[in-house]
Amino acid sequence: GWTSARPWTAEALGELLPSCDLLVDCTSAGLDAATDGAYPAPVPVDALPETATVATLVYHRETALLAAATARGLRTLDGGPMLVDQGVRAFELWTGVAPPAEVMYRSIETTP
Repeated sequence: GWTSARPWTAEALGELLPSCDLLVDCTSAGLDAATDGAYPAPVPVDALPETATVATLVYHRETALLAAATARGLRTLDGGPMLVDQGVRAFELWTGVAPPAEVMYRSIETTP
């Protein structure tokens, strides 16, 4: 593990990623195709181990990072399940009723 902040440079990322099991993109860069990939430095997905998973919080489109990870053969996860999970929990907190979670999950899977 690491105990200090690192700069967002291709070199610094390249040093960290070989020991990375999970890479989660929590930036807003992938929200829009016009800004997708607008990181201070591109993420060198080639430095990730073959067993790594790449995730993003973006749920409405495939980001450049996920596309690169998929092309590399890595496991990927978009933000859809997180969106549904927070919606399920919010519904429960606001109404005191368990929502139809399975319907909610199926809905996001079929939404274009």
